[in-house]
Amino acid sequence: LLLSVVREDLLAAWQAGIPEDAPDTFLLDIAPGEVEPLRALLAAELGAEPPFYPVVQGRLAAINGREVAPEDYASPRARETATRELNLSWRGRLPPDNRVLEGRWWGDDPGAEWSVAREYAEQAGLAVGDTLTVRVDGEPVSGTVTSLREVDWTTFNPNFFVIAAPGMLEAAQPDYLTSVHLGDAADRLLPQLSERFPAVTPIDVSAVLAAARRIVRQGAQVVALMAGLALAAGGVVLL
Repeated sequence: LLLSVVREDLLAAWQAGIPEDAPDTFLLDIAPGEVEPLRALLAAELGAEPPFYPVVQGRLAAINGREVAPEDYASPRARETATRELNLSWRGRLPPDNRVLEGRWWGDDPGAEWSVAREYAEQAGLAVGDTLTVRVDGEPVSGTVTSLREVDWTTFNPNFFVIAAPGMLEAAQPDYLTSVHLGDAADRLLPQLSERFPAVTPIDVSAVLAAARRIVRQGAQVVALMAGLALAAGGVVLL
């Protein structure tokens, strides 16, 4: 009975917590040469210039000089940190959706430094002061973890588990990504983007959210059905 009452309230509260102008579309796999033309198109069509984030692929290689292996971790989720690819980026300033919990964000002249999201640090067993080594394009890149961050993932802005200080990853060949609020202009702009930038991958977050809401409702209905069957069976046993 409680589930049937609160499920719609939970969905409504979740939706109300998302700002009206929150990004509803992610654009991935943007080549370096497409950044400025795409920025100009979005500025002309939307009157805004969203930030573009460089992204390179890496894999956790070592912590404090000791190579990391999946069997080093007990939980399956923690073992994924040693096997999955990481989306790495670099930033000069602290992202607006992030807050430093431990350590410090780097200054204007940073060295080889990493900033790690708290969730990832807990899974990988990282702490401020540890030396983190990741493998990018087969080459190890090492630096000191100088901060742990709390990330607000609900803003639908691009965020990263691991961020490098400027100067560490620029030798790699990055792709770029951005997020934009298309709103009612999505039906008009998405075909235009696909035509002018065929290699760019758009992800419609609004469609993902609609699917998530549908799955939550279906799950709640299944649980309610099972609760009803349990109550009916209990009534039969009581009689």
